[in-house]
Amino acid sequence: MENSITKEEYVAAFQNIYAHLYRTVLYILKDRHLAYDIVQETFIRGCKKIDTLNNPDSFNLDSRLLITRIQ
Repeated sequence: MENSITKEEYVAAFQNIYAHLYRTVLYILKDRHLAYDIVQETFIRGCKKIDTLNNPDSFNLDSRLLITRIQ
């Protein structure tokens, strides 16, 4: 099955929600360095699993769910 989102589209979509994700993680953790690391790790993991993203419209939710799974 062909990817429904390209890496370029993924990067652009992630850039659109980066600030929101960062602020959310920062609010929870109260540590800007750790928040930055978690958001970056979310980007990397999402990029590695781009082929599992079947619905580009669910990108925001998928990214938020991925952030909750990073330990």
